[in-house]
Amino acid sequence: MTSGYDGAVLGGKRILVVNDDAPIAASAASLLAEFGYETRIASNGATGLDILSEWPADLVLDLIMPILDGFGFLEQLPARATAQQPLVLVWSVAGPDALARARALGATECLRRDSTGPTELLEAIERLLVGSAATGEPRTTQQLT
Repeated sequence: MTSGYDGAVLGGKRILVVNDDAPIAASAASLLAEFGYETRIASNGATGLDILSEWPADLVLDLIMPILDGFGFLEQLPARATAQQPLVLVWSVAGPDALARARALGATECLRRDSTGPTELLEAIERLLVGSAATGEPRTTQQLT
């Protein structure tokens, strides 16, 4: 997957891609790695929480997954997060009501996967990470539904 993205490369930043659709997860991780991000993949929320306990990272999270879905993940995240609460970008085919619920549970930003291309995904991740680095606090950005 290639993009026309020409933004800052935030090399060394860690992104955990939590998605049960293996081709989508691999494609997203590959795209992020192409721009200098260190990535790992989890196929469900339970595995994602386990990885985070050993490998702190910010996240790209799907909502609709087996074992532990994105909502359960977001509910459990505050109790399982290590030193700093990760930024969570929800990237899902879920509808507006589900994305609103994800925001209420702590998602930093929500994007509809069916209307978001690689460039928009990279730009959203950069906004979140740059905003957080500049202020020391997660920054809520434009919510796309």
